[in-house]
Amino acid sequence: MVEMDIQKMAEAFQKLQALQDEHIGNRGTAVHQTATQSVAGFMSSSDKIIIDQKGLRATGVDNGTDILTLNIGYYAGRSLTNGPRGGIDDTVCTVKVEGYNDLKKYTFDWLSGGKQWVRYVYATVTDTGWTDNGWVNCILKNGFTGRCVVKKTKMLHEEILSLRFDVAGTFAKHSAPVDFANLPAGWTTLDPNRIVNVGRAQYESASGLSNFCPVGFDIRVGNTLQLVHLDTLDFDLTNFVGSATFIRSDSTV
Repeated sequence: MVEMDIQKMAEAFQKLQALQDEHIGNRGTAVHQTATQSVAGFMSSSDKIIIDQKGLRATGVDNGTDILTLNIGYYAGRSLTNGPRGGIDDTVCTVKVEGYNDLKKYTFDWLSGGKQWVRYVYATVTDTGWTDNGWVNCILKNGFTGRCVVKKTKMLHEEILSLRFDVAGTFAKHSAPVDFANLPAGWTTLDPNRIVNVGRAQYESASGLSNFCPVGFDIRVGNTLQLVHLDTLDFDLTNFVGSATFIRSDSTV
């Protein structure tokens, strides 16, 4: 039998006590106490929920789930209810919900379409609706080519559409307004009034020199973009470049 003096027994006991305290938490008489910012311990259930909500792996939800009923977290599903409009198919989309109680920010990603929308809800006070964060291609028509993109900014009581364009086509001299593009599906307007913005158009003079003149852009009832003559130049216009801004207070989106 190995002899052990009192000093060695005391040291062994202290080591064993330290191991036990490290495992169960030395917090008075109770064991397995919840950790704090200053003392180690076990994870609480509320801490576990918070950690899970910060993860990047989405939780699957049933098809048709109402987005506005989701708690803070990250989710994936198909055909989700109360999502953004705009031709979204039944492929998998993800929704990230951030905030506190009924003060929430929703981020909706249509993965196969490569598009993202954001929505802010502040209890029953404010609901911005879905806002497309990116530039979206307009659909050119009537022989016009190039690129025309639009971006939507949702304000509290109105919506701002920003338009950028660099297109080529023929706009005959002295002609009536001509349709050159359509806004994306779901971007229609109920505004019955013409809202004309000014851009630039290129023309070639009789001497063969290229010049620029102002040209108008407007949205007709529905979602059609038009070119409008602002000058009485005796030349056909061929290239159109610039930007325009439209403000709507009656968006259906």
